[in-house]
Amino acid sequence: MKVTILLGESTQYSMELGNDKATEMYADLIKYLLMKSIQIIPEPEPECVPIIPIFHAENMQQSAKEIVSVHESADDESIPNPFAGMNTFSYKKIVAYQCPDCGQITVRFMVLGESNIAHCHFCRKEGIVIETAEIASYICEECAASAYIWVCNGLREVHCKDCKTPINLFRDSMDENKLKSAGLINKSGHSKKRR
Repeated sequence: MKVTILLGESTQYSMELGNDKATEMYADLIKYLLMKSIQIIPEPEPECVPIIPIFHAENMQQSAKEIVSVHESADDESIPNPFAGMNTFSYKKIVAYQCPDCGQITVRFMVLGESNIAHCHFCRKEGIVIETAEIASYICEECAASAYIWVCNGLREVHCKDCKTPINLFRDSMDENKLKSAGLINKSGHSKKRR
């Protein structure tokens, strides 16, 4: 059965339906139309209507003077810096730490602050206290991947982010005692000797 809905002369919608489905939809449509026609639509309240001010030339000049005077007084006041007194800006870092129970190294994003409590992703031990953190860099000798990572609590071994090869970290005496992999220490040592 073909069902057609007309709205005026130019808008129509047609579709093919079975007899039972068409009869059901027709009954639902009639119920819906009757319910909508019985409802009383409330008038909008006056406070819901937006008021648009009409500006005349005199009003525009007065408004401009007010804006300029507010702007000049704002320049005189000092705006407090919300970051004043903070040594570093807190942001999420890639952090590696070793679980004291299972010995696994957890790598995750976290914000380092004054008191850091973490958990092991492997054995789920809670309450791992991160006391120290320092930045380390490495180049993997297996796949040549490189990264910077924050190592915590004296950790001196990380795993490559790509091939998961263990990488030992050492202090580079030629580069301000920073933690680096052997490949980076050799690289920085050669470049400084050439100078």
